[in-house]
Amino acid sequence: MVNATCDTYETRREDWETPLGLYNKLDKVFDFTVDLAANEKNHRATEWMGPGGFVEDTLAVDVAKYLPADEWAWCNPPYARKVNGKWATKLMEAPSVVALVPVSTGSQWFRPYWDATAICWVGGRLRFGGAPGTAQFDSALVVKGSLNDDQLDVLSELGRVTMPL
Repeated sequence: MVNATCDTYETRREDWETPLGLYNKLDKVFDFTVDLAANEKNHRATEWMGPGGFVEDTLAVDVAKYLPADEWAWCNPPYARKVNGKWATKLMEAPSVVALVPVSTGSQWFRPYWDATAICWVGGRLRFGGAPGTAQFDSALVVKGSLNDDQLDVLSELGRVTMPL
């Protein structure tokens, strides 16, 4: 049976753009310095890591080296199963990061996110930039770093916020 919103090829793409409205809302309070998993077409922050960015392969570098603790990084990593665990581990090494990830709490790869400062369980399914319809999965914003009240307020507007630590 064919899905009416996304065909099989489309759901396997790894370069979906972060929903612009979501990013803009978060960027107002986090002031992102860098997009950690982007390319020339889908990056949201001025600086980005990924093909064409100032670092070609985010997974191969020490992210903390490029990001001072008082600056925030944005990340909408590739969702392929073969790299989810690598991204989860890498993102929890960054000093201050907000990552948009698929929710899969029963998966082994999701476990590093339990060490996050906060997880915002996004209400409703997102429509990624360029997608013909909404995602076929739920999403969460995983946050690592010291949060202020304005940041917590914006996260709370987007969904239920839990503080795992």
